[in-house]
Amino acid sequence: MLKFKEALKTLKDSEVYNKKSGFLCNGFIILENGEGVWQIDFYDNKEDKIISFTIGDQINFREDKAFKNEEIKISKLELDKIKINLDEALEKVDSLIKDKYSKENVGKAIIILQNYKGKNIWNVTYITSSLKTLNVKLSAETGRIIEDSLKGLIQKA
Repeated sequence: MLKFKEALKTLKDSEVYNKKSGFLCNGFIILENGEGVWQIDFYDNKEDKIISFTIGDQINFREDKAFKNEEIKISKLELDKIKINLDEALEKVDSLIKDKYSKENVGKAIIILQNYKGKNIWNVTYITSSLKTLNVKLSAETGRIIEDSLKGLIQKA
């Protein structure tokens, strides 16, 4: 599996990539058994659309209207401030799980590298075997855990 910055370089070196695609806003990957394919998203604020590139055996792209709450501003991912790679982030999350959530059996991981509230973060969500979501946000700059929560997938109305 490619690291995020390697996937971004592969994309930028490809014929599919268009420099006019807006600004880098996130990286997204679903990991299952340690494997996954990066999706890298750019935001075109002039047309209010997201341009998504999937970096697999081939590079595919699609454009969609930005899916966001009108109050939410899509922020630029500041690549030069990302000091913690995904492997390091997952080591910290694994340590937290052992210390605080050891009774939970985690499976598939949904991971987003994004700018959240002005900070570049790794947003890691695991689906557990007990039908809960374990969410951990940690700084992509320092590796410090910002917040963590465990919630049931099925909530009472």
